[in-house]
Amino acid sequence: MIFTREVESLAARCQRASAHDITTHNFRMADLTITAAATAAGGPALRAVALTDDLFAAAAMVAVQKDLLAMKVTELKDELKERGESTAGNKPFLRRRLHAAILRRHLDAGDDADGLGA
Repeated sequence: MIFTREVESLAARCQRASAHDITTHNFRMADLTITAAATAAGGPALRAVALTDDLFAAAAMVAVQKDLLAMKVTELKDELKERGESTAGNKPFLRRRLHAAILRRHLDAGDDADGLGA
C-alpha cells in the first residue's frame, strides 16, 4: 500500500532529523495513518465546510429566539428539547450539545443538497 511506504520513508527521515523536524514528520505520519484508516474503512470522503456566525444566531434557533451564547440554562434546555436532544447537564454541556446539534443539522442539510444524504 502506498501509505505504508510513505510512512516508512517519513519514519526513516525522522530518525535522522532534529527535534523540530521529528514533530513535523510525526504530524504528517499521523495524517497519513488517519487518511489510510478512513479509506480502508470505507469512511466518507472529507470535504471543506464553511461555518458562519448566522448558524448560531437567534434567527437560526427553533424554540428560543436568542443567540446561542446569550441563552440561559432554561432556554438552552427548551431549544435542545425542541430539537430532540438530551437536556441533562450544566450550562457548558448544554451549549456544546446545542452547538453539535446545530452543526449536525447544517452538515446533514449540506449532504442533502449535494445528493449525499440518506
